[in-house]
Amino acid sequence: MKALFLAAAAIAMASSAASASVLVVDFENSNVSAGQYSYAPDSAAYSQPSGSSASVPGVGFSGTSGVQNNAPAWGFPAAPGSGTNAAFLQSYSGLNLGVITIDTGSLMAGQSYTVTFDSVARPGSGADPFTISYNGLSKTIDPGLSWASSTWSFVAIAGQNLVFSATRIDGDHASGLDNIAITAIPEPSTWALMILGFAGLGFLGYRRRVHSASLSV
Repeated sequence: MKALFLAAAAIAMASSAASASVLVVDFENSNVSAGQYSYAPDSAAYSQPSGSSASVPGVGFSGTSGVQNNAPAWGFPAAPGSGTNAAFLQSYSGLNLGVITIDTGSLMAGQSYTVTFDSVARPGSGADPFTISYNGLSKTIDPGLSWASSTWSFVAIAGQNLVFSATRIDGDHASGLDNIAITAIPEPSTWALMILGFAGLGFLGYRRRVHSASLSV
């Protein structure tokens, strides 16, 4: 019984390490009211109501970026999932590009991570392809007219943050961003622990079958 418990515990621990998100940002804990939107502090004059600044714990906003709560002015499809808030990255002629920075100081340096996020183009204004970057590496996302999920991987480094940046395009273009989730990629030792746990359960099952067979003879 003790061996069975240890094998099950090994699988549970490894599975938890392999699947649990270590950082989630869905913008639901922002200060934006229903139907309204708030820009970054340096662009707050364009918010509704004017002067309100987007604020989300662990997230930095600058330029023409911010958070909207299913605001008609933006025209995005309803925020994915059960929430109503989504961030936006905008390129608007004459204004600073939208940039959103995610504080990743809680990540373990040297550990590999996968980040997933949802994005969508702003209908009627044209998509604004944006860039996700970390420590000099980057990937460009060109959203469609429906919310869709994207994935990217990186290795954590102390002092680095995850950055989403709009792309400069003439006129008014924007993209929505939501449901950012960072998950640790299992190390070889984690997979080894899972394999060991399954092997232990298999061996215990074999022993039980052999023992039952010997008793029935």
